[in-house]
Amino acid sequence: MKNINYKIKVIVLAHVLLLSSAHARQVKKDFVTYKKNGITFVARQNISPDQQSKSAYNLKPDQALLQREFPITVSELNSATSDTFNGLTQEELDQIYIRLTSGPIVPGEYSGTVHNRTELSQFLVSQIIRPGSVIDRAAKTICFFNRGIGTGIKQLVESAKENEFSAADLTKCFAELAWSGKRIYDGTDSVSSNNAGEILLRNGIQPMLLDILSPILSFKVSTETKSNLTQKFYANERLMIFPAKVYCGQSLIDHRRESIIIDYSHGRDWREMHQKDYIDNLDDLAGPGFLNIRDEIRMVRPGLYMGRAYINKIFALNFILENKNISKDQKFSNERSNSCFDGTTTR
Repeated sequence: MKNINYKIKVIVLAHVLLLSSAHARQVKKDFVTYKKNGITFVARQNISPDQQSKSAYNLKPDQALLQREFPITVSELNSATSDTFNGLTQEELDQIYIRLTSGPIVPGEYSGTVHNRTELSQFLVSQIIRPGSVIDRAAKTICFFNRGIGTGIKQLVESAKENEFSAADLTKCFAELAWSGKRIYDGTDSVSSNNAGEILLRNGIQPMLLDILSPILSFKVSTETKSNLTQKFYANERLMIFPAKVYCGQSLIDHRRESIIIDYSHGRDWREMHQKDYIDNLDDLAGPGFLNIRDEIRMVRPGLYMGRAYINKIFALNFILENKNISKDQKFSNERSNSCFDGTTTR
C-alpha cells in the first residue's frame, strides 16, 4: 500500500511539473525581447514598449517569470552607467529594478540623478510654475545654466525653437540644482554617531537654498549647525540635511526580495542625540509629519545603485546613485554580495 501511495505521488508530481513547464513555454511565447540602452527588456506580442508602460498590470510580465526567463546578464549590468537609464519608460525602469538584488550597504558619497515620473512632474509644474510665466522662464534659465554655460545655451535654444518644454525635464533640472546626492556615514563623525550602531544617511543640497527656504519655512540655523552640516561632497561644499536610517526591508514593488531602505521617519532619532545637527521645520519635511519619504535602492553594479522614492507610500520618482570612488573596473560575477535577503538564500 505504501508503494502504491508513493507511485501515485510521483506520478502527480511529474504531471504538475510537465504542466508548469508547458505553461511557462506558452507564457514565454506571449512575450518578445528587445534591447534598449544595452539592457534586455520584455514586451507582449503586438504591444509597443510605450503602450505597455501605460497598460494594465495583467498585460505586463509577471515578476517571477521576468526574473526566471529573462534575467539581466552580468555583462549588461557591468556595462551600465548613470546614462543607461536616460530615455527609458517607467515600465522599463521597473523591469530593471525587479531583476536586481540589494547589493552591499557601502558607506560613502553617492552623486544623485533623478529620473522622474512624467505624471508627477506635470502636476508639480502645473500647480507651482505656470508654463510661460516669468517664474517659468527664470526657472528654465537658472536650471540650464546650472548644467554649464555651453549645455545650458544649447538646451535653451532648442526648447525655444520647439516652443515647448518638458515638465519632466524641468522637474529633473530643479532636482539637479537643489539635490547633489546622498552620503552614507560610517558612524565615526559627530553628525552620524549613534548609540544603537545604526547606519545614517543624509542628503546634500546647495547651501544657498538654506537662505531661500529659511523665511518660507520659518526656521533658523545657528552658525555652529551650519558649519557642522556643511561638508565636502566630492569637489563642492554641500549642506547635509534630511537624516534617515538605512536598513534592509521589504520592497514596495517587489515583495520577493529585500531592498536597502532609506527611512526618513526616524530622522528625529538623531535630533535627540545631536540637536545642533538637526534643523527643525526643514529636516521635518522628509518625516512622517509632512512628506513621509521612504526610499529603497538596489545595486546595478558596484558603486551604481537604482532607487525609488515614495511619498506617503505613493511612488513618486526614480533616482540613480553613483559612488565615483568605487572603480567601474570593480566588476562582479554571479556570486554577488548582498546585505539584504535576496529571495533565495536561507536566513
